[in-house]
Amino acid sequence: MCFNIHIPDEAGNAFHDVWGKDVDRVALESMVMEAYRRGKMSTGCAAKLLGMGVIECLDWMSGKGVHQPPPTMEEVERDAAKVRALLGTEDSDRRAGNVP
Repeated sequence: MCFNIHIPDEAGNAFHDVWGKDVDRVALESMVMEAYRRGKMSTGCAAKLLGMGVIECLDWMSGKGVHQPPPTMEEVERDAAKVRALLGTEDSDRRAGNVP
């Protein structure tokens, strides 16, 4: 996909002076990092868009000082339910009163 971003000529010239022909890649990386930082993009999606493996992407993001926000309580509870279901412990936990 190709789309245009309208920026002032002065900014465009400055970006071109700094990044040259890599300006497209830098723009992609910047948008992916911001979406990831805001929690709007998963690590897997970010890695795919950047052409990296998940671990490589996590290392790369960390090196840039970008960290995904911590999960919400709902996300933690959903993930815990998935783990319990995979382990087959959901019913026994409910009977024991460990799960609401």
